[in-house]
Amino acid sequence: MEHYYNITGEKAEALRIVRSILSKTIDPDRIMCGDAKCYFPILLDGKHQKPICRLYFQRKMAIGTISTRKVETRECIDSLREISKYSYEMLTIVKKYIE
Repeated sequence: MEHYYNITGEKAEALRIVRSILSKTIDPDRIMCGDAKCYFPILLDGKHQKPICRLYFQRKMAIGTISTRKVETRECIDSLREISKYSYEMLTIVKKYIE
């Protein structure tokens, strides 16, 4: 179900980072990327109804984290390493999905 056919180096690295962050909570193989034109979605079980975060690579790089109420909060980041700053938000939403 994973859409790797169009994944770039930055996107692959972002997916790896998110999998690493969540690996103690959930099987990393359940964390997949989706397909969207405006952003790079990272999803639980490949389902767009279960977004973990969204990465934006236009103009300035940004990460969109998803609240338990499915509201996205977008923050600019300077590098992919900054994804780890949003570990709490990603862990919170994944725990909500697997309850």
